[in-house]
Formats: sequence, structure tokens, C-alpha cells
Amino acid sequence: MLVCEVGKCAIHSLSFTADGGRLLVVGNSSSEHSAVYDVEPFIGNQEILHIEPWRMYRHEENPDNGIITIPAYDPITIHRVRTHPTDVTQFVVGCRNGWLFVTVEDRDPHIARMDALSLEFIDDTTLFVGYGERYKESPGRVEIWQLSDPLRRKEPHFVEPKGVMDVAVDRSGGLLAWSTGQRRVVVWDPRRQDPIRISLKSTSYHICFHPEGQHLAAAQDRGAVILDIAKRHQTQEMKGHTGRITCLAYRPDGRVLATGSWDQTVRLWEVSTGKFITALSGPTGRIYTLAYDADGLRLAVAGDAGNVVIWDVD
Repeated sequence: MLVCEVGKCAIHSLSFTADGGRLLVVGNSSSEHSAVYDVEPFIGNQEILHIEPWRMYRHEENPDNGIITIPAYDPITIHRVRTHPTDVTQFVVGCRNGWLFVTVEDRDPHIARMDALSLEFIDDTTLFVGYGERYKESPGRVEIWQLSDPLRRKEPHFVEPKGVMDVAVDRSGGLLAWSTGQRRVVVWDPRRQDPIRISLKSTSYHICFHPEGQHLAAAQDRGAVILDIAKRHQTQEMKGHTGRITCLAYRPDGRVLATGSWDQTVRLWEVSTGKFITALSGPTGRIYTLAYDADGLRLAVAGDAGNVVIWDVD
């Protein structure tokens, strides 16, 4: 177990670069200081993006001139960071007041939208974004954005009356999914017209696709469920946490599911049987986020204690 101290902040999101050499970390402090840190586990960490209110811009549609850009001066909290699928110098962050496409080298935010709670790369030039408010029912939507020049929103987009809690991308089969405040998971194949909706017992605040795409894992209070997409129903349920599950991720080979919880533990589950394998605990505090590296040999976990804990899990 390796512990990297980031600072006096809660860590809400982690993302390894494509080569596994670096880990980007989102830290939010009580003083409304939000930053992205570049953590190199055996060297240290450095702050690479400190988002100030005057650096944020929002884009609004003007019926006469298309899209206009105006400043946004509200306090900013970063919700999510995702590294580019192939380019280790680029990443995106989702904020309460927008989303930004950033390059590490010039550290210049290129674009922002309002209320971006979750986001994932579809491919090198396309971004899937979900809008909503964490733990609160409010109107939201999902959108697809083309990041190449010129930047543009692709159609269709979908409106969710009670918001979007999380989004997920199946890069093996091209499926997109999002969880809603209406206790549903929506799965959409862009090659077809209508998405399918799968009902849940409670709102899921985190979802992820199995690497092969046929199944999707969804957090459910103190447990996690596996959904068969084709059959549109639950096939397995993993229970054992004593606090709310806030994050989950499949190991890249698809054999293990990791779940993180407010009970300050990570639990590993055998996907084929749903059986519990082991529990991991370290100086994370209440866990908010976890991520595997590309080869599945390391699992990074963080929470409200301001530390990133990295386990070798091969």
C-alpha cells in the first residue's frame, strides 16, 4: 500500500493517464479552493490546474448568432476529472459551473458548460456529458460534444426531469448509459433511435460498463447490482458495505468489481459469481472515488482525508 498526501481537501475524482504513469486527482477544500493535482506516486504531486471564478466561461445559445460566450463568476467546485484515452497531455474536468477541456502543457481551459456533474470520453475527439446536482433532484440532461475544431454539440440530446447522476461509456460496443434521479438507468445505442430504461430500487449515483459491454454495474445504497442490458433486469447483487457506495469500477479484465463506500473500505467482488473476495482499508476517510490503471495492477482510492491510497492488486 502506497499513500500519497495531496493536502487538506476532500478528493472527489481520480483518473490514470493512458500509460499509467500519472494520476490526476480532484481536490476540493472547505474554502472553495478547487484544483486538479498531478500525482506521480514515487515522486510527489503538483497542482496543475487551479480554477478561479474569472477563468470560467459559459456558452449559451443565441437565436441570432448561434453560441455566445459570457463570463461566469459563481464559486466553482470540480466534480470529475477524466484523462484523454490516448493523449497523456489532455484531460477534461466537470464542474458545478461548467466543463473544461484542458491541456497539461498550456493549462488553458478551452470550453465550459453549466452544471456538468459527470463526463466520459467516447473516443479521442468526442465527449459524453451529464448535467444534474449530486444528491438533489433538479432538471438535467445528457449531451455529446465534438471536441475537434470547431467545437459543437451533436444531436440528439436527452432531457431528464430529475437530473443525471452519472454517465458511462462502453467503448467496446459503442453504448452510452446514464443514471437518473428517477431511479432508472438509461442505455442508448447511438445507431438506434430509442434508448432503453431499466428501473432500480433506488437512485444510483455511480454506474460503469463491464469491459465487454453486455452488463452494467450500478451502486445501490449499501450494495451494488449487475444489470443484464439485453434482458433489462438485475442478475446479481453484492452486499456487505455498512455505508453508502459512492464509486465502483471493473478491473480492466472484467473479472473483478471494486466498490468504495462511506464506511471507509473498498470491497472486491468476483464478477462471475458475485462472491466477496476481500476488503481493503487505508487512510482515505470516507471514500468518494477509485480507479484502476490500464493494466489492472494498481487500484487508486481516495476520499475526504486528502490522501490517495494505491494498492497493488494483481
